[in-house]
Amino acid sequence: MTTVTQLFRLVNIYTTPGAIEAVIQDDIPAALARHQSGDWGDVDDDDKRENAFTVRLTLQPLSAYRSSNGVKF
Repeated sequence: MTTVTQLFRLVNIYTTPGAIEAVIQDDIPAALARHQSGDWGDVDDDDKRENAFTVRLTLQPLSAYRSSNGVKF
């Protein structure tokens, strides 16, 4: 089993009803683990730099991933 470094603790996780319907539910835990480890997924370089700053200030970083059915969330 691979150990993943967690940059921060997940506290409140919010989603929209549309996202719950569109995304393959089995993809969510892996996306949350990636988010928590600092793998921001499909965001641009500016957002990645902003996330590095945001994490240091204990604010909310932005991430985006693709579900196995191709839906971006």
